[in-house]
Amino acid sequence: MENALNNIKFVQVFVQFCRIGEIDTMNERYQAEVNIEAKWITNEELNGKYDPNLNWNPKLYIENAFQEPKEIVKYEVNQDITNLNNYIVVEKRNIKGVFWERLELQNFPVDVQELSITCISKLNPNEIKLISDPCKISHIDFKASNTFIDQQKWKLFKHVEMSETASYDSGSTLSLTETPSEMTDIKLSQPLKPSKIVATCFCARKAGYYYFNAYFLIFLITASAMTIFSIDPKLPQNRLQTTCTFLLTSVSFKWVINRSLPTISYLTSLDKYAIICIFFVCLNCAWHAIVGAFWSKEDAKIIDQWVLVAMASLFVLIHFGFMIWLFLAQRKIRILKRKERKFMKKLLENKIDTYPEKKYITRI
Repeated sequence: MENALNNIKFVQVFVQFCRIGEIDTMNERYQAEVNIEAKWITNEELNGKYDPNLNWNPKLYIENAFQEPKEIVKYEVNQDITNLNNYIVVEKRNIKGVFWERLELQNFPVDVQELSITCISKLNPNEIKLISDPCKISHIDFKASNTFIDQQKWKLFKHVEMSETASYDSGSTLSLTETPSEMTDIKLSQPLKPSKIVATCFCARKAGYYYFNAYFLIFLITASAMTIFSIDPKLPQNRLQTTCTFLLTSVSFKWVINRSLPTISYLTSLDKYAIICIFFVCLNCAWHAIVGAFWSKEDAKIIDQWVLVAMASLFVLIHFGFMIWLFLAQRKIRILKRKERKFMKKLLENKIDTYPEKKYITRI
């Protein structure tokens, strides 16, 4: 595990999500209980005892923990059977707390969120490298799936992915005026980032509530605006009054929906749908003003009928496009389901121990 060329000590990390609590969309955080096991080889004389204050320690901490989580840390020392001069030190942490996570809400409410634990070392990156434990597959405890508090709102997938990059680390800092060579100089001038490893589980929002209480109500409000064409086109005062009532209702309803979301700088899919429907009502309002000001009564009725057909066709096309988007937006959910099936198959083939109360030690 230790590279003699660059003196980097490799620390293998295994993560198990024991419990996942409430997912707070408004404040972009979630509650969880996690077991983290880190192990490394040392040639120090331990004599069966290990003191993190005296002996080498990776100095791990959770980067995205909110405030100070509750931690219980235990150590185990085992002799390396491949080299009797070395010892295997196993650090076991049980962490309970609240963790911050940047939620991606572009596809809300058909969104998939990453719930991650970012384990990072305080040591110089030239001294340590955190890697995923090849002998144990990080996972969610089966009990955690059954006791998931928000299972009425979220679908929790059972597999865990390990990486070196957190969701909030993504994104390029290259601007339109910077050349690749300038960007290379900037990267060289930046200090090395500390070694980290990220364990990520996934959950998909159950959108049924929003389908009936948001999308369907917006659909009904917008569709009802088409009934105004039954009023005489030469009575614009009646048409405009009713249309503006529908318009104000749509705007007010959108503000009510936004109360369940954090303040973000981009539009969610629900925002886009609501704004498109508001714009559709505005088109109706503009037409009612135009038809009342021009043409004779007989001509206005004929033209109004054709506009009604055009508006109805546009309304159908908008929702046809929305149904296509809805199918495409669920592609990530279908991918995660396939990954979950592969993980469960691998889990059964390798007979992985998924219960944290059982002791396990892997000798390297």
